Amino acid sequence: MGALVWKYIDFETYKIIISSRTLKLTRIDLYEDTWEGRYTGQQKEIMALANKLGIQTPHNNVFVSCWCKRSDQSMAMWDIYARTGVALLSTEEKLLGFVKSVELAAATRLMFGEKSVLVRGVRDVTYGYDPDAVRYLAKRQCFDHEKECRIFFGIIPPVNLPSSILVPFEPAGLIDKVIVSPRTSIEQAQEVERVSRELGLTAPVTRSDILD
Repeated sequence: MGALVWKYIDFETYKIIISSRTLKLTRIDLYEDTWEGRYTGQQKEIMALANKLGIQTPHNNVFVSCWCKRSDQSMAMWDIYARTGVALLSTEEKLLGFVKSVELAAATRLMFGEKSVLVRGVRDVTYGYDPDAVRYLAKRQCFDHEKECRIFFGIIPPVNLPSSILVPFEPAGLIDKVIVSPRTSIEQAQEVERVSRELGLTAPVTRSDILD
């Protein structure tokens, strides 16, 4: 089955994802954490030298979709990202399969990796290894609660970039279950299920009971 991964989102975003059959990847420099994608330690020194030699290492040309890798739900993630929203439940194996199946002409390569708390280094990218990509898989200790893995890719050359890009996907092949926030009422959860069926989603829709 593979390790479980969760995507916590608000209800409006959920409806857009299911109705359009696309995942949105957001440009990394638009994230609230300004350390996203930055070089650290010895990497920073190496890239400073590369820049002096005319080797460009753009920061704003990478687009990301973030997921939470945990065996169970996270109350912190509910409250931060989906207080009255939903969580899409899938597996690391299915995410990786999705990444391998996608071809984007403008992308260097669609990649997938697990973020590692930035202490002494980071893990290699799981798929689509690029030596420069490890900087997008480093995270400070204060974000450890996110237990993050992510889909990402870079556009070359980094000019006229949009704030986000949409990648087509088939929900039935990626989403195993939709969990509705524990802070919603039973009636709200029923509304999520109704809308899901209207949009053609066949995956089970259940309300989280962790606060019951």
